[in-house]
Amino acid sequence: MTITRVAMALMIGVAILLSSCGGDGGGDSGASPPAAPTVSLGFGVKELRFTWPAVSGADFYRLLENPDGVSGYTQLGADLAALSVNHTIPVHQRLNASYIIEACNNAGCTASAPQILGTNLTQAIGYVKASNTGASHLFGTSVALSSNGNTLAVGQEEL
Repeated sequence: MTITRVAMALMIGVAILLSSCGGDGGGDSGASPPAAPTVSLGFGVKELRFTWPAVSGADFYRLLENPDGVSGYTQLGADLAALSVNHTIPVHQRLNASYIIEACNNAGCTASAPQILGTNLTQAIGYVKASNTGASHLFGTSVALSSNGNTLAVGQEEL
């Protein structure tokens, strides 16, 4: 009989403890995820520049990428405390890519509207020009691009 009373007292104590913290150990059970961030997309050479204003209730943000439009979103890098992030991309491999920023807190995350690159991708393409632009300097007579797209070699002849 004494063991039963001890067991009953322990179960009541555990129930009281769980109910005081919301029952799941997660703190405030009335919390909700923050609103979706409003994202602006800018471009640099082989670079995407994401910026957004602070979202009330957000503790951190995440950048997610769907690189080809069909494989789904995955997080890039670590959680972000800043209100902007620059992401270098292999432009030739992101023709159908889209990106979202999530605003997050302990209750969950809310995604922004997708930033679909589409025809805007051309803004991330840089340009190459010769340092010597004389008429007799045939810049670009031969061109080679590495298989990973990171190195461009441009030949020049002089007449």
